[in-house]
Amino acid sequence: MEKTIKNAGSVWEFVKALIVSVILTLLMVLIFAAVIRFLSIDTKYIAIVNQVIKCLSILLSMLICFTRRPNGWLRGFIFGIAYIVVSFVIFSTFSSQFTFDLQLLNDCVLGGVSGLISGIIVVNVKKEK
Repeated sequence: MEKTIKNAGSVWEFVKALIVSVILTLLMVLIFAAVIRFLSIDTKYIAIVNQVIKCLSILLSMLICFTRRPNGWLRGFIFGIAYIVVSFVIFSTFSSQFTFDLQLLNDCVLGGVSGLISGIIVVNVKKEK
């Protein structure tokens, strides 16, 4: 019974972190769009900034929402890939264009690695409740 409650807590942690990460991503994308609008930034930097926004969203949402310590690297890796999938579905829905290509695979690898590193950071920074 106790293990079921802990697993439900982990799932709820993931759901909260996914919601927070998507909201953070939307806010950062809107801020970056405003910066692009008012400053003349070359379009070649947009892809790089988008990757940085994704990595920051993963790290910040894990710092905010993750409280359990065991297997931080594995939970971070899984969360990073889950975040990429959820954000792909949301942003593809906004643009009405679902494109499965090498960029999506690149995003999944980046999300997994970013989540893995963020999981290690979160385990070493946060205290368990």
